[in-house]
Amino acid sequence: MKKYLFFSLLMVMIQLNLTAQDQYANVASAAFENLQGQNYDLAAQNFELLIKSPYYQKLDKIKSKEKKNRLRALATFQYCNAISLANLGKYDEGLKLLEEAQAKSDNPAFYTFYVGLYNDNYFNNDIDFEKVRATFEIFDDFPIIVQAYLKSLVNRGYFEEALGKYQKILKKDKAPIDYYHVGITSELKGDIKAAKKVYQKGLDAFPIQKNPDNCNYQALHILFLEKLGKADEALKLAKEILENNPKDYCAKNNIALLYYRTGAYEAAVEAYQKLITDNPFYENGFIYLIKSYDQLGQTERALTMLDDLLKVYPNYYDALCARAEILIKNKALEKAKIDVEKARSLMPEHPLAKEINNKISSNN
Repeated sequence: MKKYLFFSLLMVMIQLNLTAQDQYANVASAAFENLQGQNYDLAAQNFELLIKSPYYQKLDKIKSKEKKNRLRALATFQYCNAISLANLGKYDEGLKLLEEAQAKSDNPAFYTFYVGLYNDNYFNNDIDFEKVRATFEIFDDFPIIVQAYLKSLVNRGYFEEALGKYQKILKKDKAPIDYYHVGITSELKGDIKAAKKVYQKGLDAFPIQKNPDNCNYQALHILFLEKLGKADEALKLAKEILENNPKDYCAKNNIALLYYRTGAYEAAVEAYQKLITDNPFYENGFIYLIKSYDQLGQTERALTMLDDLLKVYPNYYDALCARAEILIKNKALEKAKIDVEKARSLMPEHPLAKEINNKISSNN
């Protein structure tokens, strides 16, 4: 995975008009690698250096095409800096910096896409996604941004569109993560057979090698195993990775998910509590923690957590759906219906709220 990451970052630097001789190339490389490796403190520092550098700030005498390229790169750095800050629990600060940069920019349209994409994360799904979609083409040659956009497509239920783009990327790059993206999107579309076929291809194409440089291959290996019904084998491998590297965030996350998937809910609660402590804006962590409490019979605690979460973040789709499902089990159908209707208004294309609505209808 590190080899793939190197080439991915190299492509980003080339597309941002950086060269090996450029004094900012090493900073950009470090910034993106720290971001992908969840080293958010260092990533934020790296992006801040790039944002404040004269190369991206003093553009008065730069030719039009070159100026546009640098402004586009600057917007990308601003977005990635905001993402780093959000993952450090500074979501509002990240959003403020993005909006201020948009207000000052000679080309504010560059920021329309990023502000929308940023707002579609971190417990909020009340955005004009069509505006995000309309401005995506400005950045469709930045690999790291393409992945962020496709993730947003999947999160909002545009599975067919996302799958087509993921399949093109897989055909071109054949990177381990591409197999997983195609598999998971196929699964979400309901094509379980096709998904398992792709997961198996991913597993076969990249046999695991136990060495530090292959840590990201190992993380994907765990995901493939779990998706192919080999959760115990996946959990064993994840624990081995964490033992060798106690700071490995992916291993911690995989272990927490595997505890939940195998019914070890008490262990899942403990694992997700630690992950949320490290990253207070880890959306899935909150949802799986709440679901674990519900599975342990602590329904009131789960509902209280969801109530508190939705008081602060009333437009969080996953929380609305999670609360609706618990309310249905407790026969509070009218309350569940309110949550489902709001969730469907936020993400009309996503099937989860539609499925929960069908459960309400069948219980009436």
